[in-house]
Amino acid sequence: MKFRVYILVNRERGSIYGIGTYIEQLAACMKDGRIDFTIVNLYSDTSEIRYTESNGTKQLFIPKISLGINQERYLHNVAYILRDIIPQDDCLCVFHVNYLTSYHLVNCLKELFRCKIVFTLHYTNWSFRYLGNYSFVKNLLSKPPEELKADDRLSAMMIRSDKEMLKKCDRIICIADHSQKYMTEIYEVPLAKTTVINNALRDTYEETSEKEIQSIKTQLHLPLSTKVVIFAGRLEEVKGVSFLIKSFGQVVKSHPNTHLFIAGDGNEMKKYLSEAYPCGTKITFTGFLDKERLYDLYKIADIGIVCSLHEEFGFTAIEMMMMNIPLVVSDTTGLSEIVEDNCSGFKVPVIYRDGSPQLNTVMLSEKIRTLLDDPQTASRFKSNGRKKFIGKYNTLLWSRKMLELYRSLCETESVCPTEG
Repeated sequence: MKFRVYILVNRERGSIYGIGTYIEQLAACMKDGRIDFTIVNLYSDTSEIRYTESNGTKQLFIPKISLGINQERYLHNVAYILRDIIPQDDCLCVFHVNYLTSYHLVNCLKELFRCKIVFTLHYTNWSFRYLGNYSFVKNLLSKPPEELKADDRLSAMMIRSDKEMLKKCDRIICIADHSQKYMTEIYEVPLAKTTVINNALRDTYEETSEKEIQSIKTQLHLPLSTKVVIFAGRLEEVKGVSFLIKSFGQVVKSHPNTHLFIAGDGNEMKKYLSEAYPCGTKITFTGFLDKERLYDLYKIADIGIVCSLHEEFGFTAIEMMMMNIPLVVSDTTGLSEIVEDNCSGFKVPVIYRDGSPQLNTVMLSEKIRTLLDDPQTASRFKSNGRKKFIGKYNTLLWSRKMLELYRSLCETESVCPTEG
């Protein structure tokens, strides 16, 4: 059966939580698979509906919410706009949504089209609110609403609302094993309706010469002997930046020729600048960097740090593995699945005190020192990390799985058409 894929992305939020990268990879996958697809950009910064086609990618841009129109009405209008634009023929429509807040849109699409709905779980609001404290959330949902504090009651209501959206979906893609676990246990989705397809990146690594490394360090006014540690990510509590700064303060006492780059921006920048003050010139906050400048830092990095208290998957970790950087990561959620301890990196445990997750800063500083002092271990982590990236997290494998998923949905439709 012929089918078309419509990839829906919220333009105003499309670059967060790795969704922007995911959409780029998905578009490349569709082109390679010669599938008719269109990216539908919602909440776009345009004054009118606009259609473009460039380099084999078709895009539809739908403007932001007009003054006085709420989200439910906006999504209802989007569905009817799509009905007017999409050809009414025998092709099955596959709508690929990426946000748990899409209930009203999904509901309308089911009413207006003979279609299949695919949903990718990139993140949940509760996992950021409670920093990935899965046990706490399960306990919260087991209590009657009247026993909960106002904020917790609101979170429980949002989770129950999310369940209604998930019931409308035909297939749910989980980007990590732990996501599939709470999809079935917290959202009560049948296991058969879920598929684990890990995120992936296109392999762009090229070996860096010693001359280029020296050139980059010179441009950054770093002594050539400097050992470089890098963190990349949003500057938010969930990323564990405070624990990294505290640990690095201990590292520079014994390794004064070490420099930490913190690449990224966020609401907590002022707080982290204050915490980093005692380290003086040993920590550089770069703000947001484009990929070219970020990869220059990767080229000179001796150690990569991903110290999140919760991570749905961990794009940054596989990016650093791809770039041949030895890792130290927190032993939590998605990161636990990516890195094998003492094989492709070191893991540092997340400990809970009074229900609040914290990183073991003593161990984090010890692991950083070990990699600085032991080039053989660092080299082993590099090699094993690259091998794991190539074998599990490159886009060739990911693309094949995505195309198989789309085609399997359409084969099911040809045997048992969707009603309505």
